[in-house]
Parts: sequence; C-alpha cells; structure tokens
Amino acid sequence: MSESEKKVLLSIQNLDVVFGRGKKAFKAVDNVSFDIYKGETLSLVGESGSGKTTIGRAIVRINPCSAGAIYYDGKKISGQIKDEVREQTAALAAQGITLTLAVVQVGEDPASTVYVRNKQKACEYTGIASVKIAMPEETTQEELLDKIRELNEDSGINGILVQLPLPKGLNADE
Repeated sequence: MSESEKKVLLSIQNLDVVFGRGKKAFKAVDNVSFDIYKGETLSLVGESGSGKTTIGRAIVRINPCSAGAIYYDGKKISGQIKDEVREQTAALAAQGITLTLAVVQVGEDPASTVYVRNKQKACEYTGIASVKIAMPEETTQEELLDKIRELNEDSGINGILVQLPLPKGLNADE
C-alpha cells in the first residue's frame, strides 16, 4: 500500500496537557504531534516522566487536552468538544430544555468510581444534569433491568449509562 493510500486512524496534533493553574501549572505534554495509520500499533516509549501515560490518558479522554486536538477516524475526540456541548446545552436551557444523564454503577469497583466521578464532572462542565444510581454488588440481573426500565420511562432522563464492568453474575449484553 502506498503512502497516499494509507488511512490515518489516530491523529494527534499539537497536543498540550497542563495540570494546575497559575504558578502551580505544570506542562506534562508540550506540542506533541503524530499519526497512526490503520494496521499500525501505537507504542509510547520514553523515560520516566516523559509524558507517555499522560498522552495515553489524553487519547482515551481521561486527561483533558489544554491545547491541540486528537482525531480518531477523522472525528475530533478532544479539545473544544466539551465547549461545543456546553454552548449547545446552554442554548437548549434557554428554551427551557434540561438534559439529564443517569449513570448506574453496580458495586464499588474503584476504577469505575473514578470514571463515574469524571463523567459527573464533565456533565457539570457542559451544563448537563447528572444523576448517579449506586446499586449494591449483590444486585440481580432482574433488579438492574428493572432500574434501567424505570429510568427509561422517566421523562426527566435523556440518557442512561450503565458503568462497566458489572459484578460477576450480571450480563452487560442483556
């Protein structure tokens, strides 16, 4: 396959990631750019503290980008997306429309708890209301499905997210 036929799958353009503000600001990633083509494998190699993990976390949208952009399959997945959503949410709010995301977490998986908290922060930033439904580890499949049905019938809920992984014995595909 020639260079011109290669399809860019992941494109990182002028990526900056800064933690903190003002005098305490620390630039963990400074103006990084690269492309990954279909069929290639991404490997981040470098010394400790070089920003490998921060770049990876920015790609999977755990760390916010301070500048630059990340595109996956031609679609922007970073940067101003939250700002665009914030503007759209504000326009809907001006029309009296409130968006609400329900996040269902079954059990207390520590990583899931962090992800749910980050989703709530993103909702808060964009003006989307969020409701967290915490269900115990012992929740049955039927109880989970009943909760999802209940949320689905609630006209005040616009989206439902069930946080994975689910505890053993629960089927995420149902």
